[in-house]
Amino acid sequence: MDFVAPFEFLVPIFLVGGLATYLEWQFPRRRVLVSPGRWLASVMLLLCSTLLGVLILPVAGYAVARLSESVGSGLLNIGDFPIWLNAALTILALDFIAFLMHWLLHRYHGLWRIHRVHHSDNIVSASTSFLHHPFEALMVQAIGLFLTPILGLQAEGLLIFTGIQFTINIWHHSNIASFRGQYWLGFVIFTPEEHRVHHSAEKRHYNRNLGLIFTIWDRIFGTYIKEKDLDRSIRYGLDPQEWDYPDTITSLIIDPFRK
Repeated sequence: MDFVAPFEFLVPIFLVGGLATYLEWQFPRRRVLVSPGRWLASVMLLLCSTLLGVLILPVAGYAVARLSESVGSGLLNIGDFPIWLNAALTILALDFIAFLMHWLLHRYHGLWRIHRVHHSDNIVSASTSFLHHPFEALMVQAIGLFLTPILGLQAEGLLIFTGIQFTINIWHHSNIASFRGQYWLGFVIFTPEEHRVHHSAEKRHYNRNLGLIFTIWDRIFGTYIKEKDLDRSIRYGLDPQEWDYPDTITSLIIDPFRK
């Protein structure tokens, strides 16, 4: 596979991100202005994450999944499941893993120092979805690669989940007005309204609504909360006592190493 191939997944990400930005401008939920500097920092972090994970996502993950299928290793390869059921189970398994890793990022201080870069944005918008420290991206990808042969995750399901993950992540953070039916959709999957609770500047909300796609994991483990239960004037970002740094790419990269 060509060295440039791992970067091909950036094309649909930027396309979806561009579409979300256009919709934010046309149908905003809140009238706010995201600075060009914040967008630049977010995109630079995305590129850094891609460089660090170039051997893991999506090339190595897909290859490992294919190898697991061929040798029959992993829990999902024990039974002779139809391809659609195997793909569905793969997506459910990956969604639970995403929930668990997100919980760990908030549970342990060392991991939180890496993850809080994502929470530093006080204007939640499409650009926030790109705002992850490269070390976080590398850690999440490495754990996913390690679990792929153990669980026997299907290659097709892995690709479908990756597409859903990037698309829904941008949607969750987009500053786009709600559409009819979105409230009912929130009973099954996370909507932007519910994910914004997680970005509240109040620390009691940091470990709420941790799921990526489905709300079931937060409901089971007691971390689910509806936005309608909160004040509509909710403030986003981090407590000023915890974050008082510029939004430059250098500042965001070195943040986990500050005393």
